[in-house]
Amino acid sequence: MKRLFLLIAAAIFVIVGLFVYRVYPRHVSLLLKGIEYQAGSPKHQVRKITLQMNGTLHTSLFGKRTFDGTVTILGATVPNRDNGKSLTAAFNSGFGSLTYFNRQSFKYYTYGAMFTNNRFNEFTITEYNPNGSGWSGRNGLTISAPAHTRTQALQISNDLMVKFFDGRLLK
Repeated sequence: MKRLFLLIAAAIFVIVGLFVYRVYPRHVSLLLKGIEYQAGSPKHQVRKITLQMNGTLHTSLFGKRTFDGTVTILGATVPNRDNGKSLTAAFNSGFGSLTYFNRQSFKYYTYGAMFTNNRFNEFTITEYNPNGSGWSGRNGLTISAPAHTRTQALQISNDLMVKFFDGRLLK
């Protein structure tokens, strides 16, 4: 009887420990070097970028992730006018929107969509056109980090965006 009680107590302890490990907020502080490239255009010149993230990653019991903090993108063709400002990105269906809210004008500004892996250490950001036309897999500007070449950046993007594109690959 005592062994059964110890076994049940140990099982409960392990379950509670796994629950706390899964849902406990994790501090994120990253500085990654990456590549900006134009999808669908292998001859387009790539640009080196720096992606910096500071904040907290929250994971719900059922796996929904939310990042609260700052995202700074340096060196991109489309400058993020809200670099370093706080945002909340909820990751649904594999990606989260980099959307900022201006408290003075009560307007939203969306820089693009961010795709990430489960470990939150590889990223692809689709940069929306400043004219409001969104992003296209045929010719949209894309950032991938960590990457040093267009080939590495494409591999990261295709790995992270496979569900979004139903198995089709960027070129």
